[in-house]
Amino acid sequence: MKYIIGNRAYPTKTAEVSAALEEAHTIAWPGQIDEGKTIFIFRNASDLHAWARSTPSPIAEQIERTSELARKAQELENADNAQAIFWQDLIIKRIASDIQSLADRFRLDPVSEKLLKIAYEGASVLEPPVLHSAILFDRSQCGGAWRPLPSGVPFPNLSWIGFNDRAGAVRVHGFLQLWKNRWFRQRSAFFTGWPLPCLDLAEVNFDNSASSAISW
Repeated sequence: MKYIIGNRAYPTKTAEVSAALEEAHTIAWPGQIDEGKTIFIFRNASDLHAWARSTPSPIAEQIERTSELARKAQELENADNAQAIFWQDLIIKRIASDIQSLADRFRLDPVSEKLLKIAYEGASVLEPPVLHSAILFDRSQCGGAWRPLPSGVPFPNLSWIGFNDRAGAVRVHGFLQLWKNRWFRQRSAFFTGWPLPCLDLAEVNFDNSASSAISW
C-alpha cells in the first residue's frame, strides 16, 4: 500500500504517515486510482477539493453530493429524531433479513463475497438486487457482527444502529464516507469504486473510530 501526503509518496505506513492519518482532515482510498493501491491524506478541505477535481469521474461529484446530504442532515441534529432512529433500525433489519433469505436459498455465508455479489446484482434478470449499500464489520478481514448502510441514507449517529466506534473493516459498492464524530464532524475517510473486496480500516487508522456514515 502506498500513501500520498501532498507531493510526497510513502511506500509503507511510516510513523510520519501514521501521524498524518491521525491529523488528517480527510483520507481517501479510491479504487479507481492505481487499482486501489494508493491512499491519499489531506490536511484540509481545499487540498481535498483540488485533488478531487483532477480525479476520474464520479469522485468529485460523490464528494459534493455526500457533503450536501451531510449538511442537510445536520439541520436536524437538535430535532426529535425518535422516528428516524426507529426507521433506520427497521430498514437495516429488513436488509439483513433479505440477505439471510438469499443465503439460505443458495446455502452460502450471508456476508461471503459470493453471496453479496448476488445481493448486489440480483439473483437473475427477474430478481432485482436486495442490497444497495456498503457494509460495516466489527472485525478486521470483514468478520464478526455487521451492518448494511442503505444507499443515500445519512447515519448521523452509529449508536442508533449499535455500531458506534465498532467498525473494523468495510465492503464498498460505490462510495462510502465515515466520520470520526457524530453528525458528520471531524476527521473523515472515504472509499470509492470498489467491487466488494474487504478493506481493513486499520490501513487508514480508522478502525473502531467511525461514529457517522453515508453510503451511495
